[in-house]
Amino acid sequence: MKPIRLLYMACLLFFTTSCKREKLDGDKAELVGRWEWNYTWVYDKGESEIMDTLYASDYANVYEIEFIEKGIMNWYKNDKRTLHKDIKFDLVECNFPNPFGNCKR
Repeated sequence: MKPIRLLYMACLLFFTTSCKREKLDGDKAELVGRWEWNYTWVYDKGESEIMDTLYASDYANVYEIEFIEKGIMNWYKNDKRTLHKDIKFDLVECNFPNPFGNCKR
């Protein structure tokens, strides 16, 4: 009986400590909550000029994204969760003032 209990404890320890996610604290804490999509600006590739605006009211579906303090992100379509991801922030370098140009990790 003890080997099974030891194996169970080892598996439990592995699954609770092996997640690669970042807690949303500091400046990132402002993301915590559920956000509904309202509009999107479409830019011409390589330019900083707005070419078009897509409004949520023009579409039948409601899209939302939820950030949870523990470092989890959920995507919703019409109140049904469609994606569940752990959040991992990477440093991305972009050419400013045009962040839509050549960005690299």
